[in-house]
Amino acid sequence: MRIKGLQLLSDDLEGTASFYFGVLGLAILHQSDEELQLAAGETVLSFHRSQGQKPQYHFAFNIPCNKIEEALAWMQGKAPILEMEPGQAIADFSNWNAKAFYFADNNENVVEFIARNDLQNASSAPFDASSLLSVSEVGIVSDDVAGQCAQLMEQYGIGYFPKQPPSSRFAVLGDDQGLFIVVPHSREWYPTKVLSTKHWLRVDFEAAGRGAILELYSRP
Repeated sequence: MRIKGLQLLSDDLEGTASFYFGVLGLAILHQSDEELQLAAGETVLSFHRSQGQKPQYHFAFNIPCNKIEEALAWMQGKAPILEMEPGQAIADFSNWNAKAFYFADNNENVVEFIARNDLQNASSAPFDASSLLSVSEVGIVSDDVAGQCAQLMEQYGIGYFPKQPPSSRFAVLGDDQGLFIVVPHSREWYPTKVLSTKHWLRVDFEAAGRGAILELYSRP
């Protein structure tokens, strides 16, 4: 599964532009009073203005599999790093054959850089904004995790991620290129105390050989 577009809400669109363009260095594709579009590798990452919603999301970017330590060094000082415990910023997901770290953006979204060894996408280039290959994970909040997963699998022809057994409080659909992380309302987003909440989002993706659109919840 490949995530080609991710659209989210932001109560602070100007701050979002300052963070993703000014701090991370993503190229702006379009900017208006109501919308910001950025290039994140093969994904168009968009934010739409909201008011008083305080939307918070979890999403992840794939980076080259050999760049996790370099990426962490590059991010330090740019944004608050969300550590597992003091002095431990990098999570080793051995069952996923991947390593990741997390940080907060201007909206307190829980953002992740993840290096997946099974993609075999090592790079010799210095780490910078061009090292963000795509959005590879999108958190989906549901009142019925199993039911939501069943609907997504039937509608889009995707299956459970084989590296992660599903449970009633955490289920993963897709593959290393793109994943839906399905959790219940008010579950803590790892590694933080930020509680999952339902907010409008739209994902444009390719799965099972075809393009698809997933849009959840009402847009304010």
